[in-house]
Amino acid sequence: LGTRSTIDAVSAQTRDLWRRADVVILPDEGSAYLAKLGCNAVIVRPDRYLLAAARGPAELDAASQFIPVRH
Repeated sequence: LGTRSTIDAVSAQTRDLWRRADVVILPDEGSAYLAKLGCNAVIVRPDRYLLAAARGPAELDAASQFIPVRH
């Protein structure tokens, strides 16, 4: 979940990882929540805990590497 500008600016590698992991992307959702956290995107685990918060696309790229992908 994050701002469209942050989500749109991630790398092609991250987009591929998201596709392989069946990530649900919610651009421009939860803006008040993101503002309260002081970030532009978060990765929410299936159990609804936060995996990571990111201020920009580079941090979102780095945090996305922790998303498990089934092989």
